[in-house]
Amino acid sequence: MAERVKGSLPLRLAGRLAAYSSAAGALLVLSAESEAQVNYSGIREIGIDLDSGYVELDLNADQQNDFAFIVGSTQNTSTYNSFHFRYISRFAAIQHIRTDAYRNSWITSISTLRSSTYNGEVTYQYQAPVVRNLDSGFSIAPDSGSWNYASSLDFKALLAMSYTLTVTNQLFTLSYSGFIGNFGDEGFIGIRFYIGEALHYGWIRVRTLEGLDSMTVIDWAWEEIPETMIRAGDCVPGPNLQLTQGSASEDQVMIYPNPASDQLNLRLRHPSDIILTDMEGTIICEVKDVRDCSFQVGNLQAGVYIILIHNDQGIFRRKVLVGQGR
Repeated sequence: MAERVKGSLPLRLAGRLAAYSSAAGALLVLSAESEAQVNYSGIREIGIDLDSGYVELDLNADQQNDFAFIVGSTQNTSTYNSFHFRYISRFAAIQHIRTDAYRNSWITSISTLRSSTYNGEVTYQYQAPVVRNLDSGFSIAPDSGSWNYASSLDFKALLAMSYTLTVTNQLFTLSYSGFIGNFGDEGFIGIRFYIGEALHYGWIRVRTLEGLDSMTVIDWAWEEIPETMIRAGDCVPGPNLQLTQGSASEDQVMIYPNPASDQLNLRLRHPSDIILTDMEGTIICEVKDVRDCSFQVGNLQAGVYIILIHNDQGIFRRKVLVGQGR
């Protein structure tokens, strides 16, 4: 029986930014891109191993599961004349839910699953779509690549697969091994799924371990506005993570230390208005027209906070971690 994991309450960027704008005296003018409403699960770290079976995710907590993950293994033996063959594989895969009429899907790329050569020339090759490992910031939208709901494993799609083929007879033993897929460690899956009849785009971040005896679903996010682009990694907590509008390079904005335990410091190239808020949009403190400033954060509850920076270069948002190491 499949395990079910529900999504968390939505984290709505548009609502938070509206709160920033209002509380700061309409300081901010938001672009159309900033109207996006990204729902983030929070860090979940859902472990899946060979004994877990299917683990199903309800991304938006609407009592309808959207995707499933599985870690599995196969083993086959056969004999031909004096040769004995043994094939062992382990795999991590994503699967849509059988009840969703096969409409939910993910971004794929084509991979060679099996091939053979003779005299240096390829005589046989079997290719199939596998899940594409997306870089942080990748745009997930209708034209982002090849969307698919099936792959080489029935209606599952490979994240990664390792295999070993051993051939033995009375004289020798030969062993061949290989790895298929794009997830050798950690990465983002670009997804699209239906809420009712509305199609939404999102991402799921996963981690696979060497040997493929387990995997972890780290977190996920999805765009609340139907048919709206989302970027892989939007809302992921992390040092100096930029969320949306603008392009604040490291030589324009320096935030340190991050994580912070007592004092958070900012140095900026351009005079800026700065607001520190919690994840619900509540303004904790703000300063205006500064290039250097410090916030005392020792009395704040440990967690993730938002730094909002507004200057003549644009509007920038960074996430900071407070309270780690106390």
